[in-house]
Amino acid sequence: TASVLSSAIKIPSHFYIIFFIILFNFISHFLPPERPALSPDEYGELSATHSRSIHDFLTSHRPMRSLFLTLQETYINLNTTKGFIYIILSSYLFLFSIYLLMAQIFNQLLAGLITVFYILLPNKLDLYHTLIYANINVAYALYVLSFYFFIVFTKKHKLFYFLLSIFSYSIAIFWYEVGFFLPLILGAYAFLYNKPKVKFVIYFLIPAALFLLFQFTVMEGGHNVVSISTVLYNFFIMFPNHYMGRYIIRAIVYALYRFPTIEMPWIGIITLINIALFYFSVSFVSKKVEFPSIDKRQIILAITIMFVFILPSSLYIIESRHTGLASVGFVMLLPFCFSRIRFHAKKVLIASCFVMLMVCQGTAWNQVVACRIVASVFQHIKNHKNEILSSRAVIIDQYDFSRSIPYTFGEKQMNMLDNYWGMQAFAPWGLYAMVKIATRYDKPIYIVRSKIEEVNGQLKFDKQPALKKEGIFMINYHTVYKGTFKNGRVAKY
Repeated sequence: TASVLSSAIKIPSHFYIIFFIILFNFISHFLPPERPALSPDEYGELSATHSRSIHDFLTSHRPMRSLFLTLQETYINLNTTKGFIYIILSSYLFLFSIYLLMAQIFNQLLAGLITVFYILLPNKLDLYHTLIYANINVAYALYVLSFYFFIVFTKKHKLFYFLLSIFSYSIAIFWYEVGFFLPLILGAYAFLYNKPKVKFVIYFLIPAALFLLFQFTVMEGGHNVVSISTVLYNFFIMFPNHYMGRYIIRAIVYALYRFPTIEMPWIGIITLINIALFYFSVSFVSKKVEFPSIDKRQIILAITIMFVFILPSSLYIIESRHTGLASVGFVMLLPFCFSRIRFHAKKVLIASCFVMLMVCQGTAWNQVVACRIVASVFQHIKNHKNEILSSRAVIIDQYDFSRSIPYTFGEKQMNMLDNYWGMQAFAPWGLYAMVKIATRYDKPIYIVRSKIEEVNGQLKFDKQPALKKEGIFMINYHTVYKGTFKNGRVAKY
């Protein structure tokens, strides 16, 4: 009966692939299933939205992002459970758009494999961190969907898909300009696969021109002049470091170092899931996966995606989150790389994927603990609202936190728990905003990043004039945790 029902339904292979993507993404990035705080940037945004006006939207260099964050502040605000759900959904939106795009260029199975590669790629894992990255995931999805709709247009010759492509691109560039040069990629695709459609790319110059006009005539605040040396350094030094240099090595080392510290029972659950996935993968890869033969068009397209999508970020600085779109091109190259391995290619594939799976899971654990640290500080501020309001000033001793919590193998002079094992934790503007949000405090707030010296009842720090200790509300590691730090939480015995 079951076999008859199965044959009658004929579930498409897309269903199984998408189901696996959903499951695998969650296992890789969202266990333990919590993000108990917003990021410092989000607290800063929430603090700003209370006084944001229509004029602010119209003069923002990212007006769609500004609108989105205001809606986020209205409907999600400080609700970290809603925020966690939304970051998960936004990651799926981006991943599904990648799968749809890859399925237009490769076969379904290979498209699914490339999407799995993208899930595991460790250079852009902060996209799964906190709610602030949800808007980036949505913007990235819009760029990928624009590419997808354009390809469908070239195959089906229906104007509807072309209009969808232009619409998606238009919304995306006013949201997050990192994919501004997408028309170059569309032109490359049309040239490689359907030359008569190259002429349609010129229509994408209309929203691109409107965006530039908006930037230079409407947006206030001016524009920085970027030197050629900065662009060349970012493009040829910083960008490769995210794939084969110190940035990605640091991400891998931190994640693998922290993986064994995942708390019970989650370390046990994750280990059992990984073992089950390993046995499934060995059977599936050995029977189903075949590496593609070299297709020069696909390789050219992949390289074009990588370098074109990183161009806008090269004008300023390339952080790991900026590689989200360029990494789509990178993972497109991986099946061809595995096809060049002469011996035990499938074993190398499985081993590589499971090391990267542990990297993702170790990074997810670092993200959880980083959020817990921020949440503990924010909760402490809320618990002591009345004392704060009656104080003369508030001091948040970031230096004390950084000397009490292990968080890096590197130097601590510049990174004072700004990043917890590579994941964002504190930032001065975020700490300042947390006090404002929780208390509406209108007196001085000091974020201290050096050792506080107390002399005759006077506090000296950061080359500031000495402050009388009396009437100061102090927030540091010892007042928040009282020696009971447990994986970011205040331990309760």
